[in-house]
Amino acid sequence: MGISRSGTQIAGSLNVATLNISGGTVSVGAGITMAQQFATNNASGLHPTAVSTINLTGGSVSVAGDILCGIGVTNPAPRIATLSLNGVSALLDLKGFTIGGTAHNPTNYLDVLDFEAGTLQNVAEINGGTAPLVMNGSGTLLVRSNNTYSGGTIVSNGTLEASSDGALGLGDVRVAGGTLKLDGGSANSNINPAANLRFDGSQQANLAFSGAPNHIAGLYFAGVAQATGTWGATGSGATHPDDTHFTGSGQVLVTTSSSIVLTSAPNPSVVGQAVIFTATVSGGAGTPTGTVTFKNGATVLGAGTLASGATTLTNSSLPAGTNLITAVYGGSTTYTPVTSAVLQQVVTTASAPPPPPSVASVSKSGTNLVMVTIGATNGTYWLLTSTSVTLARTNWTSLATNHVGADGLFTNTIPINSGEPQRFYLLSIPFP
Repeated sequence: MGISRSGTQIAGSLNVATLNISGGTVSVGAGITMAQQFATNNASGLHPTAVSTINLTGGSVSVAGDILCGIGVTNPAPRIATLSLNGVSALLDLKGFTIGGTAHNPTNYLDVLDFEAGTLQNVAEINGGTAPLVMNGSGTLLVRSNNTYSGGTIVSNGTLEASSDGALGLGDVRVAGGTLKLDGGSANSNINPAANLRFDGSQQANLAFSGAPNHIAGLYFAGVAQATGTWGATGSGATHPDDTHFTGSGQVLVTTSSSIVLTSAPNPSVVGQAVIFTATVSGGAGTPTGTVTFKNGATVLGAGTLASGATTLTNSSLPAGTNLITAVYGGSTTYTPVTSAVLQQVVTTASAPPPPPSVASVSKSGTNLVMVTIGATNGTYWLLTSTSVTLARTNWTSLATNHVGADGLFTNTIPINSGEPQRFYLLSIPFP
């Protein structure tokens, strides 16, 4: 299996535990807690120093939970947690969990992170975003799958290879030594489009992919910002050929940051009603061009091409409820891709029309006509009159706007003028 463990205890002062994995497949169904302190072992009431190390030099380890330093206790002594990945065949899969937890629990941060060789994937965060992923070994560290750590990436030695979109997390990528190798992906976005690529000196990035360039927010050589446009080695077709920092056939595209605003009308709307979504993209380097994709959650509603920085989409098939709409700008040769804030489009079920009013009875009382009408309880209706039954309803005269009582009845008393011609009456409800 290739797993061994060792431990040392010096009563009252030191507890040491080491887990070595050199082969096989290990699946951990929960998180891992390192350097946990439990008992009070010394006369002064202090807990002994806890030192915990995981060495992964081979095999495959998947962890369905966070890898954390132990939670603090009363009168704690120092806790030292070390995670080491150093083996060509070693794989560590965090399955979307963290190394060191979130920013809300700094006591869970690991003290030493030693990434020298192997494969690392699906890392949600590293020490709450306070620590970068640092490649410091002389071998090759492959990062892949969906990594969302936000503290950035540093190549200080060896080769750091990224083989999928989003492999290098959300933060900036700095090449301080060694080599950065980008293998591309379905969108060739190994580096996050909102991140910067920084070279301390004459280090190189091997752009080992073809097709669309990897969009980046900025490119820096020794701290100096470089021009927008495409960069790559001679022969790559880049606008800015640079063989000092780039090899391979790929390109990176330095763009200007953009912003997007999404609105809708009407909101709320009714099931079946047409809703117009408008996305407006802006930036500091002229009018943005390109395409915006509209989504309801993960479902694509449609796309539109920007004209004067804006585009619209009309949709009449949204389901009842709260729909979570976003607009995704795909970027251009000038601007970075950007996604709007979520717009909550509320869609209600259409109300059924009230029942039509009717005349229950008509009688004469002296010189008045008494008309008893029936309608929706507490509803509103109009009483209209005309001397011609064929006259368009819009031309009939309104005698009253009445509210039906709680019993559904309303009595109308209408004076009778014997000198008038025959007169017709109509009840109408103001709907919709």
